[in-house]
Amino acid sequence: MTTTVHTSPASVRVYKQLIAAERQENDSFIERINPATGENTSRYERGTPEDARLAIAVAKKEFDEGTWPRLSGTERGRIILEWVRLIRQNADTLARIESEEAGKPLAEALADIETTAGLTEHAGMLATNVHGDYYCNLGSSEVGIAAREPVGVVGAIVAWNFPAVIYASKVPFALAAGCTVVAKPSELTSGTAIELSLLAYRAGVPETALSVLTGTGRRLDSRWRSQRMLISCRLQGPLQQLLCFRGSTARSLSACPWSLEERVRRLFLPTLTSTKLSTEQ
Repeated sequence: MTTTVHTSPASVRVYKQLIAAERQENDSFIERINPATGENTSRYERGTPEDARLAIAVAKKEFDEGTWPRLSGTERGRIILEWVRLIRQNADTLARIESEEAGKPLAEALADIETTAGLTEHAGMLATNVHGDYYCNLGSSEVGIAAREPVGVVGAIVAWNFPAVIYASKVPFALAAGCTVVAKPSELTSGTAIELSLLAYRAGVPETALSVLTGTGRRLDSRWRSQRMLISCRLQGPLQQLLCFRGSTARSLSACPWSLEERVRRLFLPTLTSTKLSTEQ
């Protein structure tokens, strides 16, 4: 397992990807310049297509064979609420990282981290309330059961401008439902996603249930434009059951159509013209 490397509080933060598997580490990095000061603030490992395939394979194995999807909702909720405690405990550090990487005022970054904690807390409470339905009004010989189950591996693509908040609007909720997650933060602001994920591990989330890929989408898989890498690295069987994305219109158009083409049928309706309706008495 590769984790974050900090040389000293005043130096450049160096981040490796979070993938719970043996792999060849990359020696190529992306340099992040603080847009407010022009100083180098972070370095992120530049991921490869093999890193993406490996992270997804780890998540799929955890979902199929691991412990996280098989915990009770109460137990997952307890772990996520411990994660919330750690987020609030480390709020100043997380806010400083977000401020430096995104170039936003520290006060705004602190507010974002509190929103992040609040979203994660909401997810933790929801974990204990996921339930199905039972229908006993279908007749004397029939009953109906509606079960809500985790969908599988979730890909979470996170935009650059609110990296912690957008991460928290996706990852904790997927984990609360019992899914496993492969997160891909923006190559501009990857620091908070990695730090938040490390706190999740400390709280009890298995490293195999949550991976973080860093780098550009084009680098991670050159066959597909931009951040489409999460839906372009095929394994045996379905890659993942859910892709959640937030970003620009151009990025969304490049990420979504490939998936939709196989699932959505085109429907053409004739042009409706105004007609006069009459009713016979």
